[in-house]
Amino acid sequence: MGKIIDLSVDKLYNSRVVLEIEAAGNEVLTGLMETFSDAMYSELKSGPKSPRLQTIWRLIPDNLKSGESENFSTYLILRRCIAIYLE
Repeated sequence: MGKIIDLSVDKLYNSRVVLEIEAAGNEVLTGLMETFSDAMYSELKSGPKSPRLQTIWRLIPDNLKSGESENFSTYLILRRCIAIYLE
């Protein structure tokens, strides 16, 4: 059974195609997190700076937008951005 597991890990999970897809997915998630956190930070701290950030802000669920903006720390904004991905 151990040989089957080792072979599966080597040939399937660590194949070049799988690793390329995983790397691309990580880049996409990083980019999305950066984009959503920029929009949330901009809106909650100083108002949207660009039409692009306004568009992203409108994609954020209303329950993650509520609250007094002066009470938002950068940490809380990032936590709310992570919650977007978990919905």
